[in-house]
Amino acid sequence: MKVGIVQNSVIYGGRLTVLAKIIELLNKKGIDPDIITYKTNISSEGIKEKYGIDASFNIRKVKSIFSRLPHEINIIVFGFTLRKIYREYDYFIDSNNTSFLG
Repeated sequence: MKVGIVQNSVIYGGRLTVLAKIIELLNKKGIDPDIITYKTNISSEGIKEKYGIDASFNIRKVKSIFSRLPHEINIIVFGFTLRKIYREYDYFIDSNNTSFLG
């Protein structure tokens, strides 16, 4: 099963705590999810160090000239950008809670 976890920007902090637990649960089922994002600075080693979770995942950065727009507009444009790739996945976990998938 191919799973994508969607978050326009992924950094160490509160949201990543939740994502790390989701990744851990998926890994236990033999799934290495793709984290689909504009930008991130995370790594498996960093998650292990900060949260004590062995996490196996792939980063898929979405390229867009709109990623530098103000935050609210950025999330909307990011959602529309995802419409091009979401069919590649069996399941999407939308951590933004604002994506527009068709």
